[in-house]
Amino acid sequence: MRLKKQIERDIDHVFFDLEEFGEVHQLEDIELVCVVDEDHLGSTSITESRDLQAGGLTSEFITVYLAAKDYPRKDEDLKQGRYIRFDDQEMLIERLTCSMGILALQLKQVRGY
Repeated sequence: MRLKKQIERDIDHVFFDLEEFGEVHQLEDIELVCVVDEDHLGSTSITESRDLQAGGLTSEFITVYLAAKDYPRKDEDLKQGRYIRFDDQEMLIERLTCSMGILALQLKQVRGY
């Protein structure tokens, strides 16, 4: 089996497998199998962090990975700087990349104390 085919197979049968790493989440109003990384340090600048804390706010980052083929909407729906709903929480798309059929969305949520 060629490497590209093996990677495609692993994406479906390992990475996004519900018995391995995958979990069902809602992105906008669509249930999708994703992998969520909540151990993301984020890229908030020191100044932004101080400003948020002074205002009684904190920012939290997560990275959501999903198979690009599983997201049925147009690419315009997922753009950097756009707000989306993820698991019933409004979050900002800080960064969006697509590599080897996997979409990676770095999402930011600002919360009050």
